[in-house]
Amino acid sequence: MPLPSHWVDQLFGRLTLRYGAAFLRQWPDVDIDALKADWADVLDNMPPDAIAYALRYLPPAPMNALQFRDLCRRSPPAPAPRLEAPVASPSQVAAALKAAMAALAPTAAANMSHAECCVRNIERIASARGYMSGAQRIQAEACRRVLGWDRAPEGAA
Repeated sequence: MPLPSHWVDQLFGRLTLRYGAAFLRQWPDVDIDALKADWADVLDNMPPDAIAYALRYLPPAPMNALQFRDLCRRSPPAPAPRLEAPVASPSQVAAALKAAMAALAPTAAANMSHAECCVRNIERIASARGYMSGAQRIQAEACRRVLGWDRAPEGAA
């Protein structure tokens, strides 16, 4: 759907005001209605904000429709709408804390450090799956270095 004709009329008015007769002298032998129809086609579905951007940043020399469209396309995108941050209810916070404490309980009960617990969890998962991924291997090795272990315990994947 081409740009509405009244928009093109206003656009031509602004460009003629900015550039004077030099704007229309670019097309001395062209019917003005055909020219405006071409601009309407070229600027088809161009958002109003992009046209306003192009009008705000016009170059010193008059432009044709394709050049104006390219300038419109340089318009920065409209900011995305932002959502309000969710607010956790006190019961949700309590439940999350309870789950976190439960996850830490085996470490505390077994008197293990977090690094040792991490290595043990990686080994348990790898053993159940039958292999250890590269990322798991790197993490397990890093934890072993922190713990001062030279190599993986016997039977680790």
